[in-house]
Amino acid sequence: MRRILFSCIIILLSLTIIPKILFPTQHTNWNVFYERQVREFFYQGRIQRYDNLSYLGRYMSYTPGYFVAKASFLNIFPLGYNSFSDLIFELLLNISLVISIIFLCKNLGLRDLETALFILVFTSCLYVFVLLSAHLMQTLAIALTFFSLGFIFCNQENRKKKLINDFASILLLSAAALVHPFSLIMFSLLS
Repeated sequence: MRRILFSCIIILLSLTIIPKILFPTQHTNWNVFYERQVREFFYQGRIQRYDNLSYLGRYMSYTPGYFVAKASFLNIFPLGYNSFSDLIFELLLNISLVISIIFLCKNLGLRDLETALFILVFTSCLYVFVLLSAHLMQTLAIALTFFSLGFIFCNQENRKKKLINDFASILLLSAAALVHPFSLIMFSLLS
């Protein structure tokens, strides 16, 4: 099992690093708005209420979870706002996604090989999706949602553990919804 998980992690890291050689940052035309909001929160300590650069000006309507999470990560660890910190943050999110999938599969009762195959299939599709059209916030929201589902499907023997797991699930799902509201729909469809 350890060899399979190690192989999965090596494959996932290569799927993360190879595209980063070709496209070093998430600062693409699709994602510039999100990264500009992160930069604003990182340097100014606040999220803009009105964005002059989007669609010739508009009020902020996105949930702030991703902006706060990334800027807080950059402030906690003395990383500047640059391509290296983007790569480190992306690796952290990808590893947390793998751990959340392992946690969910373990609580669903899947065997080791089934878990490894699910990790490879799901994350390879997700990496291609994130690389071509989406943003890292989806990876963070999915990881938090899978952790939340893992706590829901956890085998609880006694009532106290069930309450603790339910509370952890609610907290993680709330955090996921602050990053991206679609996680509420994904949670309801998968639970």
